[in-house]
Amino acid sequence: MKTTLRILALSLVAVLLVGALAACGPNKDPKKAAQKLKDAGYEVISVTKGDTLGDAAIAAAEKALDITGLEAAVVGSKGESEDDAEYVSIYYFDTAAHAKDAFDKLKKDFEEETKESKKDVVIKKSGKLVYGGTKAAIKAAG
Repeated sequence: MKTTLRILALSLVAVLLVGALAACGPNKDPKKAAQKLKDAGYEVISVTKGDTLGDAAIAAAEKALDITGLEAAVVGSKGESEDDAEYVSIYYFDTAAHAKDAFDKLKKDFEEETKESKKDVVIKKSGKLVYGGTKAAIKAAG
């Protein structure tokens, strides 16, 4: 009986841990992430390769950021002043390798820009995603 309870307890902890880790980043689908941000009151700009303006916007972003393999981007912001501003930028790539290369380039710029920020900001990579912003905005995109 004790062994069964231990196994059950450890299984429950593992399931809860997986759920908590999965809920930490933005949605893997750019359309769903954009909708979740809109539903949470964020102003959102979303572009996807193949959309009417998406190809031009993606090409311009790749050139400006010196990255390749970008498939979609979602940017959301909310708040009137710098003190109450919440924001997130999510970049969706065609491969994890392109995401890693972009993360390495973007991390330095992001950290430099947010060095003096009083907000709790992060930049992370998850599979084919690179995202950065305030923790509240990242959670809202999930």
